[in-house]
Amino acid sequence: GKISRILKNDGYKEITFGNADSFDYKDVTISYLEGFKDSAENIQKLLKNEYANFTLKKVDKQDSALQVILGVKNE
Repeated sequence: GKISRILKNDGYKEITFGNADSFDYKDVTISYLEGFKDSAENIQKLLKNEYANFTLKKVDKQDSALQVILGVKNE
């Protein structure tokens, strides 16, 4: 809920939720298609108050332009 509100408040409209392919993710992983690096970096900035560590990676193929995986949040 909270992360969705942060993204929607910044103009991201098409947000879908699902389970990651693994439960081994730590922190946040943002994967993006060619041409969406700026958007991935923007999401990283938006979430920096919620998460400390991010991995950004360009991928050749995925179902959406951007994919954000929220891993285990270390308090």
